[in-house]
Amino acid sequence: MLKEVTCLIGSCLKEGDILGRLGGDEFGLLLKGASVSEAQNISQEIIDRVSTNRFQWNNRFFDIGISIGIISIINNPFDAIELLSKADLACYRAKDLGRSRFCIAGTDNIDLNNVQMQMEYISSVSQAIEQNQFYLVKQQIKAIDRQDNYQHYEILLRYKDITGKNISPGLFIPAAEKYGVITIIDRWVLETIVKNYNNYFPDGQTTISVNISGISITNNNFTEFVLNLFNSSNIDPSYICLEITETAAISQISQALKFISTMKKLNVKFALDDFGSGLSSFSYLKDLPIDYLKIDGSLVKNIVTEPSDLAIVDAINCIAKKMKIKTVAEFVENEQIYQMLAEIGVDYAQGYGIHKPEKCDPRVLTSTMK
Repeated sequence: MLKEVTCLIGSCLKEGDILGRLGGDEFGLLLKGASVSEAQNISQEIIDRVSTNRFQWNNRFFDIGISIGIISIINNPFDAIELLSKADLACYRAKDLGRSRFCIAGTDNIDLNNVQMQMEYISSVSQAIEQNQFYLVKQQIKAIDRQDNYQHYEILLRYKDITGKNISPGLFIPAAEKYGVITIIDRWVLETIVKNYNNYFPDGQTTISVNISGISITNNNFTEFVLNLFNSSNIDPSYICLEITETAAISQISQALKFISTMKKLNVKFALDDFGSGLSSFSYLKDLPIDYLKIDGSLVKNIVTEPSDLAIVDAINCIAKKMKIKTVAEFVENEQIYQMLAEIGVDYAQGYGIHKPEKCDPRVLTSTMK
């Protein structure tokens, strides 16, 4: 197949152009004296010829696609390695946009710069763990009923790059999911929490919530890892609450149910996170054996000024109560929001108006991954 693709690409080239296989199914092409416009035309011709060709093997036919990243040597003051890296990033971007297309790399290409930053963040997760670039903070989930002495915190992940700069979870978490390393991070977070629970919370009776990626809950090895982790520790699993986003749970409902039912046998609690931000199908609540429903902050933060948002939050809370599910409101930023949540009977509140995240005790020993 690679030989056939080589011939198809070669048929689009002129004398003097250089074609080489970089490794695997990747090729490098040097178009001598071609303008960016000419490179685009040649790239499109290559894409068309490869995609319309059907590779035959053992009486079977296979469709082949090709994605191309383009960079101009003249307009970019980079060495050969940097040029190949930029072209490779452009190729990744072409794949993200739907494959069988080309993408042009440029110094002002914001999308490609973001892709490069994301890849740098997650290029060596194991090394980042070893160098303590990941750390944990905790944020209180407060009972709105002032008579309730229940202690509950959510453990949040933070990351700093090699220069010590804090990187927003909104950047590195999607990157970790996109490039398939989020489960490594999930494993580290859970292992660190379980091993250090008694140091973080000496009373031994504090419930802690931990976010788990939808990718991890579909991984049988991850399920086995969590089971072994709890079985080999002295922590009471009933004080652990695993949070799964609404979108992840609904889009992978069968796997989510399997994971939840397995963990429920250990008395692990579950929360459906960001409810109201995605599909928001109430019918799924009947199928998911969850303990907490976290109402998305985008709805909560405007309930004082937006009657429609208040009505939605109230409706979510009422349905959850009918199903004996506790409700948690996110993004509670001030006393007015807190009081309104109390009036409609929401159980718990979380946000900067309640408690700003604080670093978990840095004196405890952190775990290592192998």
